[in-house]
Amino acid sequence: MEGLSMTVVQEQEKTNKLTHLLGLTISGVKRNPMYLSLTISELESLKTLETSGKNRKTLIKHINHRVNSFNKKPIISTWGKTLEKSDIELFYSHQSKNCNDESNKTREYIIKALAGGNPYPNNPRWIELHDKFNLYIDKLKIQVSKLAHQSVHSYKIKTKGGRKYHHDFNIMFYNASNTLLKEYKIEFKNNACNVNDCPQYVSPMKLSKYFDCDKTYEELFYDEYLPSICSQVNYNIPDKTIYLKQIHGNNPTCMISFKEAYYKGSKQSSKYTGLEEDIQNYNFMNEKSRESIKEFLEGSQLKISEMNKYMIDTQKDKHYMLWGNNEFHYQEVDPDDYTIDKVLRIKKNNTVVCLTKSNKEMNILLRWKNGNGVAFPALQIS
Repeated sequence: MEGLSMTVVQEQEKTNKLTHLLGLTISGVKRNPMYLSLTISELESLKTLETSGKNRKTLIKHINHRVNSFNKKPIISTWGKTLEKSDIELFYSHQSKNCNDESNKTREYIIKALAGGNPYPNNPRWIELHDKFNLYIDKLKIQVSKLAHQSVHSYKIKTKGGRKYHHDFNIMFYNASNTLLKEYKIEFKNNACNVNDCPQYVSPMKLSKYFDCDKTYEELFYDEYLPSICSQVNYNIPDKTIYLKQIHGNNPTCMISFKEAYYKGSKQSSKYTGLEEDIQNYNFMNEKSRESIKEFLEGSQLKISEMNKYMIDTQKDKHYMLWGNNEFHYQEVDPDDYTIDKVLRIKKNNTVVCLTKSNKEMNILLRWKNGNGVAFPALQIS
């Protein structure tokens, strides 16, 4: 019954919005931000109401033009990739690498595109995803309406992905006067119904700032482990200043040759050669990575206050859009869930296990994000 009543409320709000628009002059409708933010299905409903009411031919023609423009416009992402019909499978097929950056960018762009209507309105999969997305937005609209004590008439989405923002979208909701009612910071996670299902929900860079240590992990690895790797693969050691400056990126130029050597021995890589020498190099770099992480964690202490500050700065007021079991799920996280109370233990020689204020365990994994001993040492928190 609760779901049914929610649907009735949503339909009534939609009807009120469209009725308000049709009370305006034709030029007033065309200029109205609410009209410009309507989805294809809402435009079709608007046309039906206008046809059965004032039946203004000029307005109906304009509505048809907007619907057609949705269907014909090229769907091009901000990084120059055309949004293909087959990209929908990124939401429905399980991939071996769910954290693939390009796949995640495409999913996020699809979400941004759905806010403007269904890019492929004749495709069943796209129709289903668009409907599920609208249900998620409707949940937020109901929240905003209750908080603001007025109806939501339109919304906009802006992409905010990247290390600077720590979330993927801003979703802004407006009233009939185009006044901002509420703005949500949204983090998207694929293949999860709950934040606790995610392999990670945040990944701090420059990990050593969060530990009380005699020597940073990056310096420890350079001084005590990289020389033996250089001997193994027969490469010269990079300049230390350059190394420390570049190592926190995905592709440090000073480590390109090491990266090539690493992936030649990785069976999961397209660069895999199958040669015994390359496999030995790969195994050796993994071994040194494990040894270095174990040594660092045994000789350092987590700075709880520093980590808590980072978690509050990046997670405060964040809301989640989770895609799992072919549904979009909404979730807020209790701040006590990410506020550390104490360190419990070191697990598997690579993970600091903490207890939060809500009496839940938090795992802080130290790992290399782009090849062990090759690029981007960071923390992965779950």
